[in-house]
Amino acid sequence: MSLIVTQQDLFDHGAHWRTISAMTACCLKRLMPGVYLLHRRCTEPLHRPGTRMIEPIDDDRLASLGSNTAHIRYAAGRALLIEAFTATRHGGRLVSSGAAVFSHGSAAHLHALPFAIDERPLVEVQRPGKSRQKGYTRLRPMQVGADQIVEVSGLRTTSPARTVLDIARTRGLDQGLPMAEAALRSGALTAEDLIVSRDSHPGRRLHVDDALLRLLSGRSESAGEALLKIRLDRAGLLGDLVEQYSVYDEHGFVARVDFAHSGTKLAIEFDGYGKYFLDDADGRAALKQERRREADLRAAGWEVIRVEWRDLFDPAAMRRLCARIARHLATRSAA
Repeated sequence: MSLIVTQQDLFDHGAHWRTISAMTACCLKRLMPGVYLLHRRCTEPLHRPGTRMIEPIDDDRLASLGSNTAHIRYAAGRALLIEAFTATRHGGRLVSSGAAVFSHGSAAHLHALPFAIDERPLVEVQRPGKSRQKGYTRLRPMQVGADQIVEVSGLRTTSPARTVLDIARTRGLDQGLPMAEAALRSGALTAEDLIVSRDSHPGRRLHVDDALLRLLSGRSESAGEALLKIRLDRAGLLGDLVEQYSVYDEHGFVARVDFAHSGTKLAIEFDGYGKYFLDDADGRAALKQERRREADLRAAGWEVIRVEWRDLFDPAAMRRLCARIARHLATRSAA
């Protein structure tokens, strides 16, 4: 059994109209016409039809839905909404007939492409017809050619390249570039794939496509680094910098930094504190290593400027950081 159930499933397990109505205020959520989500185990005796349908195999999905981590919770939501759409009468007919193509956020989920910025889960589908959005469903006219459709887990979906372009065009570079960088690093697509996809369907936001392809390198190792690259580019500073630069001194390798200007010995680092906890429960060992690394850079004569996640979304903070970078470049270049 799944957490996604139809009205008929509930009837088959002993629920009645009034029971279903009461459950929607407690342990059942209506997602689409005739399709519901069992989002928690319920101890209410009258709600047993739903509780009986939740099996031990569903526990991990229930935990994901209740996660305090937004990207885990939203990823679970996107998966369940895709399942819910195929369970509706209309959606089931579209999918079984091959008339539906999952696109945008749904396609990104099916391709396991990460979202840099959490957003409300929707199921997004292209099919013949007009644009329509209601509740958790966003339907778009069919605008994708057969050459940009692939099959993932038995579902027709837009290709990784077309998906990344669609995300950038509708959500902007902040969502599109980190996703493209991750896809390029994982081998899900190549820059040439994006160029071919863009040329076969230019779209109306050509400036977004151009910026995406210009900034794409595959060298950003996190969403934060990709977002920092966008901010540095908008400030006119990116052209002076090298990504993932290895620093050496007379003794050998010192460190690899996110962005560097070797001529003035400037290192710009994105500080993603989550990395300190990847292999270290409390992050102390990794944090100490990071501090030693920065001390080694400074001993080698390098200036280190750190940028935090919150700085990326604080225009005033980014202006101060970019002004500091510009001053360093101007001062050291003139010396």
